[in-house]
Amino acid sequence: MRDRAYKPRGAGRRNVKVVIQAKGTNPDATGHKVPNWDGDTFERSAAVITRGGAENRRFDQLRAEVSHIVYLVYDSRTRGITPADFRLKLGDRVLNIGAAFDIDQAHAEIELHCTEIMKPRHCTTRL
Repeated sequence: MRDRAYKPRGAGRRNVKVVIQAKGTNPDATGHKVPNWDGDTFERSAAVITRGGAENRRFDQLRAEVSHIVYLVYDSRTRGITPADFRLKLGDRVLNIGAAFDIDQAHAEIELHCTEIMKPRHCTTRL
């Protein structure tokens, strides 16, 4: 537990616009529901901190992954964000949500732990 009360980031630190996308479903040609990201979307200002990245090879494909921490203001829309049902878009980049926290249960700010998977590239070198 922290010794001092949590102080959320000021509005000047949340200087990136992110689009929060909800998972939706659309019927296909046979009428079955197919999951997609055409569900409810909304935009918020966020503070994005890049934590680091990693690269690995899988089936001769180089796969890069970058982890981020994203801070959003706690409100009626952001409090319902769950990793299974939402993702973030930063321009054309997609961030998958791994965890969502209401910091210290203060109802002031939401902390999201996200990963960005880069498109795989064919690897020509052998280990």
